[in-house]
Amino acid sequence: HTAQQEKLAKSESAKAALEKRVKDLESAAKESSNEAATRLSAAQKANDTLSQKVSTLEKALKALREEMERKLKELKEAAELKQRKMRDQFEQDLLKRGQEFGAEKAALMEEIAKLKKEMESKSQSTDSLTKKIKELQDVAKRTTQQSELQLRQMQERLEQQKN
Repeated sequence: HTAQQEKLAKSESAKAALEKRVKDLESAAKESSNEAATRLSAAQKANDTLSQKVSTLEKALKALREEMERKLKELKEAAELKQRKMRDQFEQDLLKRGQEFGAEKAALMEEIAKLKKEMESKSQSTDSLTKKIKELQDVAKRTTQQSELQLRQMQERLEQQKN
């Protein structure tokens, strides 16, 4: 009986050791499972946080793009307005210069006509009056050429600005 009882006691002891080992393994597996679940939860939270940050950055980037496009549009409109004002001013200056040129030419022509009449009405020395008329005609010619050159240059600048 005692050998059998010893075997039975050893068998019970081995069984108890195996059951303890199984419980230890189950406990370790449960701890590992809990740790993995905790890590997974933390990773999901970190992923959610990163997703929110990415979404926030995308929204900020979109808003920044829209702001830049709006400012670019405003600057373009302001530049076009300024260019239009400059072109209008240049055209007004050109018109004014043309009118001044016409007035100068008319005044010189009137002076020449006066001198011709004076020459006819008075019988002064023909050479003196002819010389004055010639000088005035030369001045009128030079003024006309200079004014026409200035007008052409202003018209060329206007054409360049339009292009």
